[in-house]
Amino acid sequence: MRVCKKKYGAALDRLGNLTDNKTNQAAVWNNIALCNASVGKLDRAERNIAKALEKFQENKTDIAKNQKPLEIILTNYMRILNRQGKYNETLSLFENTNGAKDFVLSEGSYLNYFAEWRKALLATGNFETYFNFLLPIFMLDSDNLTLKLFACNDLLRLLTLTGQNTEQMKACRDFLMQIHRDYPHGKHNVQVLNNIVFANLEMEDYIPEQILKDFISTIGQNPCNTATYGLYLLRRKDQTERGLSYYDKAISMAQKDSAYTNMIEELP
Repeated sequence: MRVCKKKYGAALDRLGNLTDNKTNQAAVWNNIALCNASVGKLDRAERNIAKALEKFQENKTDIAKNQKPLEIILTNYMRILNRQGKYNETLSLFENTNGAKDFVLSEGSYLNYFAEWRKALLATGNFETYFNFLLPIFMLDSDNLTLKLFACNDLLRLLTLTGQNTEQMKACRDFLMQIHRDYPHGKHNVQVLNNIVFANLEMEDYIPEQILKDFISTIGQNPCNTATYGLYLLRRKDQTERGLSYYDKAISMAQKDSAYTNMIEELP
């Protein structure tokens, strides 16, 4: 941690010298926010990212020319607010800036900009808005199979939190089964297998032998799969101690995996 603080402290010193430079002010303040957030100074990071948004909005040419920097700044702003538990402020920021209007729904924006908004929706119990965002992506709007897969995974999470809608959960499970059949070595297959097994456990449904075999081979590759195997041992094998040990292992894996940390995105 001491090395980390020195690294970001040096970066802050360099960036601080650029704040009087009139070019690319939004990027400078965004990256100062990144440094402060990375060492846990979230109150400062919030002030910095607000300044980044202000500087970006002052430059009408940038706004008209390129929406990507705005998407990054707003994503980082929402992430910093969420890390402080300021979920209502995240929702206000989302609605009062761009909302869902101007950014193209892509794999990147789904996993970043829209993910921070969805996190705040879940935290504030706004399940209906969350559901109404996901369902059209999964059922109708998108020809992008990866986007449909992301929406399917998040629908499963929502249905588990709010009490099952069995038909919708089955639709998600069946879609995942189809993805596994069509793309058995696909990029997201570890997650697909996890969610098939998880859905069947939640529905108290039979897990096909080959699916279980394929799933067991992924344990240790991903914290979620490791935790789901713990759930399988608890619910299907009555192996409480062993099941809980896999939960502990999953928590340890998640803490070490950068994919599960809350880093924010730098602007060039």
